Amino acid sequence: MQHKIAILLTLLVLVPHDAPAAPVVTVKGRTTLRFLGIYPGDDGPILIGELKDKDLGTGIPDKLVKVSLVLGGRWRTYRVQTDAEGKFRLTLPPGQQAYRLEAHFSGDTTYAPVSPEGASMDMTKLTPEIELDIERELPFAEASHQLKILTRAEGKNVSLEVRVRVEGGADLGSVTTSPVTGRAEVPVPTARIGRPGPATLVVRFAGSSEYNPATVQTEVVLTSAVQLTLRSSSSAVHTDDMVRLSGKASDSRGPISGGTISLEAMGRHVSSALSGEDGTYTFELRAKDFPPGPLDLMTHFTPTVLWRRPASSPALKVTILPPTPIPLHLYAIPVAATALIMLALVLVRFWPTLQRRPPEEEEEAPLEAEPAPEPIASGVRLARTSLRSLVKPAFDIHGEVWDPVDRCPVPGASVRVEQDGGTVIELVADRQGRFSIPPLPPGTHRVTVARPGFVSESFRANLPHRGNLHGVRVDLVQVRVRLLELYRNEVAMPLLPKERLWARWTPRELCRHVGAQAGRRNPGLENLTRILERAYWSSRPASEEVLREARSLVDTLS
Repeated sequence: MQHKIAILLTLLVLVPHDAPAAPVVTVKGRTTLRFLGIYPGDDGPILIGELKDKDLGTGIPDKLVKVSLVLGGRWRTYRVQTDAEGKFRLTLPPGQQAYRLEAHFSGDTTYAPVSPEGASMDMTKLTPEIELDIERELPFAEASHQLKILTRAEGKNVSLEVRVRVEGGADLGSVTTSPVTGRAEVPVPTARIGRPGPATLVVRFAGSSEYNPATVQTEVVLTSAVQLTLRSSSSAVHTDDMVRLSGKASDSRGPISGGTISLEAMGRHVSSALSGEDGTYTFELRAKDFPPGPLDLMTHFTPTVLWRRPASSPALKVTILPPTPIPLHLYAIPVAATALIMLALVLVRFWPTLQRRPPEEEEEAPLEAEPAPEPIASGVRLARTSLRSLVKPAFDIHGEVWDPVDRCPVPGASVRVEQDGGTVIELVADRQGRFSIPPLPPGTHRVTVARPGFVSESFRANLPHRGNLHGVRVDLVQVRVRLLELYRNEVAMPLLPKERLWARWTPRELCRHVGAQAGRRNPGLENLTRILERAYWSSRPASEEVLREARSLVDTLS
């Protein structure tokens, strides 16, 4: 039996355990496909249609479209290619006036396939043009929105009865355009469109004895405003205390879960947080990091979806109280402490001569437990504002990436800048950990600094700046250092029988002790021990995913 167990353990060590690869997600653009009409030609009727990007409203060139039509009671299929404007033309066999048509675009690596409903078109009839005019972004808070419709045929305004509906949703009724102007306005109730997010309005003319059927659609987005609140547990905080803040993010749908909330103090970014399931978020700041006096605080929300709007909370003022003067009687404490130390030295020197105990009766002096060290500080250290920068604002950023534990630069760190317009700039720090970002347009930009084996850091850069982003220092702490801090402060110290054993026991010895006390094994603690050993003593740098996995295990243990 022992021999079989040994073979099984050997196979588990030798067989590689490769993590499954991350799934690859491909996002394709949405498309629309429609027939514009049938027009007389020298060699036969000419069918004209178009393939467009549904979101951008622009034609898609150089794509193959399959057109099927009924000739002689049988379906025939043709393949045509779109031109530079996304339009395609097909010369139809003569001999018919009315055609039953269908079209299909198979899609490719960039665009999704599309197959609209079939259409019946008569070359003896005109095919009208329908134009829609409505704002692209519609505030959800407004009760209704105006949709303007224009109907034309061969460049002239015509009166048509059209039907308006929301794609996959409500029918908004019919309206007849003016015979003089060809125009009509339709109030579109916001509640009939649906919840905040993208939606498609479809206007369809069913056809008549004079005109062929026609359909047109337009994309809109119902936008939702975001409300942010911010409050403090106390309006005045002592220098040696913590500033505790809380707030909530919500929109027209309710609480916002997982929203990115950034905190600014005196106009400078100081921290970030994610909102919980109920939309709430919290911050804790050390009051001693700010000068005494009034402190202006504000939170900002950056949306990750198209239909939410950025938001800021109302400004909150918290007063940082100055340090309390030391009472006069406390100055006597150093003098008394010195006298006690001198007395202790005398007793230590002469105690063996006054009283000597047998060796077996001597008691071991208790060892004082070392206080748990403060977590290594990380993040961004802004530079001081120079006199020259107060006169001339700056648009570039430069600085260095630093390891505060080993007190050395971090070469090869990646620096990623995400601009408000969606542009991304990526560069790599040199051997001295230095980086230089070229001048950027005014606005708010997010800068993310990362390096394998380190915990990545992000900060917001508001441009132009006054020199505080010249010589900025980004402190990156190694993942294994954070992992050891987490294990010591939240797992080992509460479970050790004596705090001084931290410097003597290994993590496995702590596992055995906990199992013996409970009378059974503790799988969560054993998994955490394996993660710590693999991450801290492995030659490969640990990823941030390891730290998140350890954090999850610690939460289950607590």
